[in-house]
Amino acid sequence: MVNSHSINGYHKLRFSVQRPHPSPYSTLHLLRSQDSKTLRFGLRNPSRTRVVVEEDVKGPEWKKLSSKDLGIRALMIAKPTRVVLSELKKKGYEVYLVGGCVRDLILKRIPKDFDIITSAELAAVKKTFAACEIVGKRFPICHVHVGGTIVEVSSFSTSRRKPGRGWIDFPRKKPPGCDVQDFLRWKNCIGRDFTINGLMFDPYAKLVYDYTGGMEDIKRSKVRTVIPAFTSFQEDCARVLRAVRIAARLGFRFSKETAQSVRSFSFSVLKLDKGRLLMEMNYMLAYGSAEASLRLLWRFGLLELLLPIQAAYFVSQGFRRRDRRSNMLLSLFSNLDRLLAPDRPCHSSLWVAILAFHKAIADHPRDPSVVAAFSLAIHNGGDLVEAVKIARRISKPHDSSFLELLETDDLDSDGAFINEVLALAASVKTALSMMTDETFISRAMAKYPQAPYSDLVFISLALYLRACKIFDCVSNGKEKGFIPKRGRKIDYEFLALGSLQEVRHTFARIVFDTVYPAFIASGKWDNPKNWEGMDAGKVVRLRICLSELVGVASIVVAVGGGNCNRAKSALLQENNSQRAGAMASVLTAQEKGNWVLDIALALVRRDGQWEVDISQCGIGFRAQEDGSEPRKLGNQEARLGKRDQGSRLSAEEKGKGKI
Repeated sequence: MVNSHSINGYHKLRFSVQRPHPSPYSTLHLLRSQDSKTLRFGLRNPSRTRVVVEEDVKGPEWKKLSSKDLGIRALMIAKPTRVVLSELKKKGYEVYLVGGCVRDLILKRIPKDFDIITSAELAAVKKTFAACEIVGKRFPICHVHVGGTIVEVSSFSTSRRKPGRGWIDFPRKKPPGCDVQDFLRWKNCIGRDFTINGLMFDPYAKLVYDYTGGMEDIKRSKVRTVIPAFTSFQEDCARVLRAVRIAARLGFRFSKETAQSVRSFSFSVLKLDKGRLLMEMNYMLAYGSAEASLRLLWRFGLLELLLPIQAAYFVSQGFRRRDRRSNMLLSLFSNLDRLLAPDRPCHSSLWVAILAFHKAIADHPRDPSVVAAFSLAIHNGGDLVEAVKIARRISKPHDSSFLELLETDDLDSDGAFINEVLALAASVKTALSMMTDETFISRAMAKYPQAPYSDLVFISLALYLRACKIFDCVSNGKEKGFIPKRGRKIDYEFLALGSLQEVRHTFARIVFDTVYPAFIASGKWDNPKNWEGMDAGKVVRLRICLSELVGVASIVVAVGGGNCNRAKSALLQENNSQRAGAMASVLTAQEKGNWVLDIALALVRRDGQWEVDISQCGIGFRAQEDGSEPRKLGNQEARLGKRDQGSRLSAEEKGKGKI
């Protein structure tokens, strides 16, 4: 029995604590509020302590929810996964989807992958499928090959949490009113890392099982550990990085206890194997949530441990922990994010190349046209003459807010221009070497005495060489036989595999779009000086060059120098949530308040790409010369082509509507 007595409104519960060797430092205190379901642990020296729960502590209410009510449909599950589920079900085994894929289906997101758990033993799973092997020693699972896809299948018999540091031995006795299947599902779910990953979906019964309070945390947009965060991170410090990754990808917040433990256990990630660290960093940076991941790593003190060079850059920029501003490094990764998604990742060499490129121009600012020529040369396989020729013709304004871009007057001759491009290529190669040099990394934060020490290098030699290969064409001259990619469409299968052509194309596009952000141009109406001759009250139709729009969140209204930050953030939010459609309507005005531009952009997602629905776009402009308050144009008044037949977009212009 558990003895208890009241202490300041709490019950102090006593557990039987089993130690392999007596130690005065092995203690455990657990406090529970009388009206709270939350357990709070304080645990010292957990490696020498085994805690056996002797009381049925009341947890979250168990829920069985209709998948139909949650909006989950069979076709949302990838076909290879459906094949595996079907075959195991035909054999009479119980099958479930479990983990992050269930969470993503509920959130209407595309899962990175689908994990299956079954009542079958792994040996039985292997017999069911011809192309199947058992992998892993500590936590064995089956890899089932269906076409070109690997589907992971685990078994209830092998997936239970194994004893480790600070582990908790949950009661083996079934709770009252719990049948055998409920108990098996419950044991598996409480062994998972976060409540939102502790959901289980039976696609045949069309039920979602929630034993950990995951649905409530999804509603509240919270990342919370299943067991107390202190104990959870002691058990597996990689969960610290997984917590950051999940919060960044979903736009969720940490629960208070989880946030405190992420900070407390930040140093523990240095104990992880370098291969594991590289894998976790790749999950953060290569799947469409790199910018948010970098912000969270910085906010919780992890960036200076994992990427000290980039942390030093943040400090030099005066970047605060909760800073909402951006900088060039974050803008580069924001542009990368717009091209990627959990089911459309890039090869790790791409984000390593971006880090090295930024380090180079942060140390030695370059002329925007030199950066443009450099990215063009990367794209075309090292043809510097062609790259310089195109760069000289660029008339777009660059983003002047970046300190890394510095205009010069020393580029009159093509020779001087090419030398600058070559110097940039050499500095990028140097930056790559720095990123794999423990001595250099250990000194990255030397200017800041209070910064933690880290000499961590998790970039492998093979990855370093792959990243170097991206830039070799600039230093070594035009590559024979290299065929530059044409068009803007990305082949994501080749990008994930690290195809040099695809990686170079994507890198060049990201750099170019960062230096020269997309903007809305409208002929003679893009200059306020041309507006003075307009008649008061006249509605003018503005034609948008939709081919200039390279990303949803890149849309910045630049008419008259105006900057619609609300439009940008609204569209970015919609892009991150990957909803089926989006509408942003923003009113902007000049400082004098007598020129008003009304913009409505209707966005739809087709074939994994965002497109502008021309028929639903509205753009209007009104001059208010009488000093009255600017007013927003009505929907009909602002609709393209409704009032002015001459302003209708041609079929050719409509064809340029893809972003």
